[in-house]
Amino acid sequence: MTEALNGLECRIGQGRLIVPMTAVAQVGNYRVGGRLPTSARHVAGIGAWEEQLVVSLSLVASAATVDREATGILLETKARTPMRWALEIIAPVGIVRVVKITPNAQPSTRRPAWLQTAITSDDRTMLWIAVEEMIAATGVG
Repeated sequence: MTEALNGLECRIGQGRLIVPMTAVAQVGNYRVGGRLPTSARHVAGIGAWEEQLVVSLSLVASAATVDREATGILLETKARTPMRWALEIIAPVGIVRVVKITPNAQPSTRRPAWLQTAITSDDRTMLWIAVEEMIAATGVG
């Protein structure tokens, strides 16, 4: 990475991570239905964001309820698909500058390749989500 990127720092579970600002369409609350029985690990269910259906993604286990409200990020993707995507978060924290992103050299089930390491301009180390790769890894769509 040669130039700094902006990202949205978010609280998620017990930690924090960064979503690239280029992938953030909107932050808000939306309804999520029950988990799909054959879905990928991070697919939390189908949700309704205003007037559109979204595939809701979560990096932490969510309550096994049929209908719940989630706070999340409506994701903007480069590839146009018939569905939209949302990432569940606890809360946005603020915009940060990322000066270095390091690919995940040892992907595993606990830490997939799309969870990368970012260094912020204030020298904090956090997880960076490679959004397009995360969506591709779901196998949905």
